[in-house]
Order: sequence, then structure tokens, then C-alpha cells
Amino acid sequence: MPLAAMVAFAAMAAAGGCGDDDAASPSDDDGSGTVEPDAAGGGTSDAAPEPDAAPEPDAAPDAAVTPTVMALGVGNNVACAVLTTGAVRCWGANDVGQVGMGEATPAKSPITSPTDVVGLTDALTVDCGTAHCCARTASGGAQCWGLNDAGSLGANVSQDDLPFRPSPGPALDLASGSPLDSVAQVAVGGAHVCALQAGQVLCWGWNGAGQGGLPLPPDRNAAARPTGITDVVALSLARVFVAQHSCGITTAGAVLCWGFNSDGQLGDGTVVGRSTAVAVTGLVNATAIATGQAHTCAIARDAADPDSGPGVFCWGNSFFGQAGPDAVSPQLTPVRVPGLDGALGIAAGQSHTCAVLDGGTARCFGANDAGQLGSGAAGPPSATPLDVVDPTGAGKLTGIAEMTGGFGDTCARTSDGEVFCWGANFAGQLGQGSTGDPSPLPVAVPVVPATP
Repeated sequence: MPLAAMVAFAAMAAAGGCGDDDAASPSDDDGSGTVEPDAAGGGTSDAAPEPDAAPEPDAAPDAAVTPTVMALGVGNNVACAVLTTGAVRCWGANDVGQVGMGEATPAKSPITSPTDVVGLTDALTVDCGTAHCCARTASGGAQCWGLNDAGSLGANVSQDDLPFRPSPGPALDLASGSPLDSVAQVAVGGAHVCALQAGQVLCWGWNGAGQGGLPLPPDRNAAARPTGITDVVALSLARVFVAQHSCGITTAGAVLCWGFNSDGQLGDGTVVGRSTAVAVTGLVNATAIATGQAHTCAIARDAADPDSGPGVFCWGNSFFGQAGPDAVSPQLTPVRVPGLDGALGIAAGQSHTCAVLDGGTARCFGANDAGQLGSGAAGPPSATPLDVVDPTGAGKLTGIAEMTGGFGDTCARTSDGEVFCWGANFAGQLGQGSTGDPSPLPVAVPVVPATP
């Protein structure tokens, strides 16, 4: 990432006064992110499309139904939700147009309530990075907006010529110059993006640590195909401040990672960075993957004891306990996190991790300075998973279908289409119409416009 952009985001984070304690360290992401077991693009080997066949076209959203939220994406300081109508609404930092409303706003004037992304009517999923977001559409394309750092919008235009784009535009294929099509998943990293297309991976944007799976250098202004990364059904890219690694799950249930590896976040037992994918040690039958700034977690089985059943395994940086109570830091190979067996989904923020449990509740662990664990109280980190409480703090938040984490905040979508967020709010990440103190309790985000 260009130095000027890194300095700008460091200054913005410092001005906000919250987020994880190691925010300026190149050791821990979205955060990319989260991939649910049934998320677009696969996640379970038996549900994956054949890698040599293009995915079937997705049905366009039905604009006639009463809208609810069907997908979430949370980045560094911005969050987005996809409605069942195909519209996307975002909130949070917008200094380089990452809310997608058609114009940027000063850093001190974030967009604190959910606002329509202009021009998107057929979105299926959305994901966000440090300062840009991309949506996968029903037509099979990828639309991106926000900062064009190192070509992260995939517009085939350099950052010098296109510093940022405050409204969606198509990501392009490097070889043909045409908009991408037949896209099964779009995953957004700190300043890079990767897409799945018939089991193949295409990446664009920042490639300084090989996180795009491409030879070093250069960065890419449009999508290029890495070598040695095939038969992939799910992706997760580290997506918050200076995050630089990527991971995927294959049709066989193996986990592959590539990019920066200072804390063992690639899970191959070393701290050697890779621009080509390496297999994570000791895991089989993986069904979900989530990458933090410098840690990674997966739902999988232990290769040495596959009869023990699926569980949550984490590796990489665990200074705040984001790899669980039995991890050291750095944790170079996967370690099972106790109390999360049978988990259905996972999410990773910068320095925290969450798991969606069977029954629709969730537990989170790691950094908690802004209340991003949702346990009802901010404070010291917890390596032991804590229950996410409901907005009253008296019980557990229930009905959770999806979770995703950012710089110092976390959001959840329930099975009935509601959105709850908690943690940092210095850029309006909680969607409450204001900036201010963080919330260790989940708060309902009014994503769907009120009916007149």
C-alpha cells in the first residue's frame, strides 16, 4: 500500500481513539471476513459447483417483496448490507467514497445512517476492505467503489488517474479488458480483491506481499489469474488496516493461504511469506474460513483425528487471544478453540474472532477494547470465547445467520433479516445516526427504510 495511504489511515484511526490496540501493526484483518457454510461461492465441498463449469446464473432479487437484509459486509470503518430487493445500503467512513453514495464526505463527517449505494439494484453479496467495497451482482459481475489504492477497484486505471470512485463501477478482466462475468464470490482485502470464477481465482489490487497470488511485483489494476490456485469454492481476504494475506477452501476441503506471513497466518508452520498458495497444516474437510489482520480461522476437522468432529481452528497472531485460549503468539499451525464444536459460521475482525453456533447464538474472543466481543462490557481481551448478548444484556442474541467483523466492531444478520452491530462507533459504524462512544451491547441498525 502506498505510504501516503497508510499514513492517512493511521491518522484517521488515531483520531478516532478506538479500535484494536495493535491497529498500526502489520499483524492481524476483515478482518476480511467471513464465509458462511452456505455463502455464495460454496463453503462445503459437497455443495460446490464443478470447478470446470461456470456457475448457473443467479436469480435477480424480487423487488416486489417487503425488503429485508440478506447479506452483510464490514470493512475497516464502513459497513454495508444487501437487501432482498438487490439494493445495497452502507454507513461509516466516506472520505474516499466507500459508502458509495456518489460523493465523498470529509473524514470528520462520516455517513452515520444506512444510505443507498447509487446504481445497484441486483446485488447478491457485498464485502468491504480498508476503504473500498465490492458487490457481486445477479448478472454475474463485480461492482466496486471507494479508494483505488494500488488498483483495488479493478478498473484497469491506476490510482494516479483514478484516486477513488464514490459510486459502483465494474471490475475488469486484465486479459480481455471486459467486465468480469460468471463470478461466484467476491472477497475484499485491505487493498486487494479476489473473485471466484468456475473454481478459478482472479485477483487485483495491492500485491506487495503476494496477497494477490501473483509474482512480486507488480500491483494489478484489473483482474489477473494466479497460478497454482484452483478448485476453490470459498475465499476470505484479510481486509482491515494494512492486512496482506488471503485464504481459500478447495473442493476437497483443504485450506490454502498466501501472502504476508509474519505471524504464521498462512498456517504452514513457518513465517515465510508466499506469493503462491500453500496448504494449511493439519486440517481436512474445511467448510468455512475467516481472515483477521494477521490471524486466520477455519471450521474444519483435525487431520490427525478426523473422527473428533468439526470445530473452529485458528492460527497466526494471538496477542489478544484471537486464536483462542490454547494458542501462543505467533501460532504457526492450527489449534482447536474449545467450546465451539459444531459451529456453523465464523468471522474475524482485526484482532477478534466470532463463531456462529448451532441454534443461532454466537461467541467471540480476542480484543475487546471497544466492546467488539459483544459480551456487554468493554475491557481487557479474552482468549476464552464469550457469549454475544442481546441488546438488553440480559440474555443471548439469537437467530444469528451471519457475522462479520471490522477494525474494532462486529455486525450480525439474523435469519429474519435484522442487523445488529456493536463495538467501535467513531466513524458511525453502528449506524445510529451519530458518532461517539462504542457500544459493548448489540444495537439494531435501521437498514431497511421505514415504511411511510
